[in-house]
Amino acid sequence: MAIKNKNSKLDRLLSKWVPKTVYTSSYLSKLGYGADLLNGYKESGWIKSIGRGAYVRFREEPSWEGGVYPLQKHLNLPVHIGGITALLLLGHGHFIPSKLNQCHLYVSRKLILPKWFVSYDWDVEMILHISTFLGEKDIA
Repeated sequence: MAIKNKNSKLDRLLSKWVPKTVYTSSYLSKLGYGADLLNGYKESGWIKSIGRGAYVRFREEPSWEGGVYPLQKHLNLPVHIGGITALLLLGHGHFIPSKLNQCHLYVSRKLILPKWFVSYDWDVEMILHISTFLGEKDIA
């Protein structure tokens, strides 16, 4: 009979956790990490909450990219990086100051971003652009 390592689930989670990236409780739940387990990991100092339903690895501060990623991939929200930010990420910002101090995000008018994302200090100015090019008809 094999002895199961109590921490194997935690080890798996932490080893696959992308550094400086926020993981949402809904995503973690799909992976088999329920609220009680996440609370235990939080109390034990393995992860920390940056807002309701949002976690990062303990002793890490998430990057703005690590905050946008779960909006797009875990929550499937129509949030798009654009403008100068997109040019810099693609390597086309030759005449733009090298330090990114703004992040331009394009969202539809009806989208409500999670409170953890809106209230967190991402160390860049988040500029939200309401846009109709995302498939929503402009209703005046």
